[in-house]
Amino acid sequence: MSLADIRQKAKLKPPIVVLYGPGGIGKTTFASKMKQPVIVQAEDGIGVIECDHFPVAKTYTEFVGRLESLINENSEFKTVCIDSLDWLETLMHDYVCQKNGWPDISSPAYGKGYAACLEVWKEYLALLNALRDKGFTILQIAHNEVKRYEDPSSEPHDRHQIKLHRKAADLIIEHSDCVFLLITR
Repeated sequence: MSLADIRQKAKLKPPIVVLYGPGGIGKTTFASKMKQPVIVQAEDGIGVIECDHFPVAKTYTEFVGRLESLINENSEFKTVCIDSLDWLETLMHDYVCQKNGWPDISSPAYGKGYAACLEVWKEYLALLNALRDKGFTILQIAHNEVKRYEDPSSEPHDRHQIKLHRKAADLIIEHSDCVFLLITR
């Protein structure tokens, strides 16, 4: 390590974006309008939208296989759209439970199920990094949930947040370049 290792400019990489909001607001339609998109589905959110997409993944392993095919095979696609993170989380929970013999993700004491799932989220994020290194823009779609926020220094109010386990949502937000909430007035 020396001062010769200092760089002035970083190489520009495509962004990793999260777009979240209520169902039916147009998140998947927006995704279909991105530059040369392919949608990787954990839920059937496409409806009547005409766009390139994989069939809905029934397992987390199947979902990962689709991401790996985009990493390992050449294609004309420029944007990978994940639809949706909250349905992907369900696949992850099933995967972790099956792997550990748990009946559900909340059955292990002290949040160990959710902690184990965070490791799977980190593996997923590594796949996103590999896709970005290959030149893909990443758009991750998620649903929102409204939670009441009680702050002693101000009036209580509702907050919109990504509909994921709190630590998973924090990890996703931290790993993203942009996070957008779509709502109507």
